[in-house]
Amino acid sequence: MAVPVISGGVISGQAALVNMAGWTWEDMAVKQTAAYVLNYPREPSFGFGGGGGRRCARGAATTPPPILGEASIHARNLGRAREIAARMRREAEAVGHRLGMAWADAGDSAIEWLEGGAGKGAVGLRKGAEAMESIPMTYEAAKLRRQLAGRLAEIGDREGALTELTRVYRVFGRLGARPELEKALHQFEEMGAEPQAAR
Repeated sequence: MAVPVISGGVISGQAALVNMAGWTWEDMAVKQTAAYVLNYPREPSFGFGGGGGRRCARGAATTPPPILGEASIHARNLGRAREIAARMRREAEAVGHRLGMAWADAGDSAIEWLEGGAGKGAVGLRKGAEAMESIPMTYEAAKLRRQLAGRLAEIGDREGALTELTRVYRVFGRLGARPELEKALHQFEEMGAEPQAAR
């Protein structure tokens, strides 16, 4: 088995899981979309490479903090997520790294929400989404706005939630981001709204 990858650009494309014992691509393809290939910029801060980052045995940079933070939040390891968000904020502020500060804002808001503060979480998610849009990091901003829609729905702001959800539905549709688009559609269904109204 192998996962051949391509390079070039920040988002290089998709990687497939292949069985090397085959004659045609149809015979060899175990999973056509096994991963998305991302190439993070090599910056000394945030451990992306250079002198400041930790290294693994083969010399490659370790997992970038935004991914570690998101994984910690999904695992509900809020202590670890809080440490990562604080580190990102500290290092981002030291060098004026807008994206790092936006990720830290997003992490803090997700932690606040998980600790029971949907209102504060909504404020932070909006701030993080706006910061990502100003960079522009459209996909990441839309993911935050999808979460914002959920928080707004939780606090009873149905109109605000549907406005945000309509916005992200259009962005994900334009980007062809099918998994996130399906999540947005599910949120529409949970709210008893018609997804067609967002088209």
